[in-house]
Amino acid sequence: MSKALQEAHISLRKVNSIIVTKPDKGNGVVVLNQTDYVSNMDDILSDASKSSLSSNDDNLHNLTKFQRFLYRLQKNSDLSEEDYHRMYPTSASTPSLYALLKTHKPGNPMRPIISAVGSFNHEAAKRLSNVLAPLRHHSTVVRDTFSFVNEIQNDLRGCVIFL
Repeated sequence: MSKALQEAHISLRKVNSIIVTKPDKGNGVVVLNQTDYVSNMDDILSDASKSSLSSNDDNLHNLTKFQRFLYRLQKNSDLSEEDYHRMYPTSASTPSLYALLKTHKPGNPMRPIISAVGSFNHEAAKRLSNVLAPLRHHSTVVRDTFSFVNEIQNDLRGCVIFL
């Protein structure tokens, strides 16, 4: 990004009535009216099929429970000392919600995203992701539905199917 674009980006972020973010897919910058953003987020949050409001914040309770769980795993030798110290949370922030604009879709709907960075189980989730990563490249895992259809068609080529 050029210096002029960086300066423009910085000055736009200082304007309280707009939100500067990135699009859901691809590169670019999205500038939104803050009132429209908040209204769309309210619509997303008020849809009972997508979310529900919690009456309490169980963050501290979940932190303590997770700490005890990790301690038991480590004591029973089900978790290495290194993994225990890497995953053991000493504090936890509540996950935050934000949304990115789907610029590639008609009407530009918003995609809600929950950021769990800093939450009580964030480091454990990162570790689990690393452990499971090799399985994503296994011969029995398909990348997407298009790949699945292609593989099925190749496997069934020359077969007669009776319905």
